[in-house]
Amino acid sequence: MVLPESFVRFQKTKAEAFGLEFCIPTFMLLDLSLPQSRSDAIRYVSDTFTVTTPFAEKRLERIERRMINNHLLDQASAAIEAKGF
Repeated sequence: MVLPESFVRFQKTKAEAFGLEFCIPTFMLLDLSLPQSRSDAIRYVSDTFTVTTPFAEKRLERIERRMINNHLLDQASAAIEAKGF
């Protein structure tokens, strides 16, 4: 059976996201007091959850993107409300 390339990429992306969330759950990550330095934070997460440094870095990047997206959505919503839409 041959699957479309786009479906295979989708499955890989979903599997990676699951692995990141499974190994470093969001609720546990957000409860940590992370060091200010990015490299120290990556090392801390890596040691705390016993994962590789690149894996911890990827997970932190994902959380950062999510937080930025949420902040931007909040700003857009506030701007829309201020205009009375």
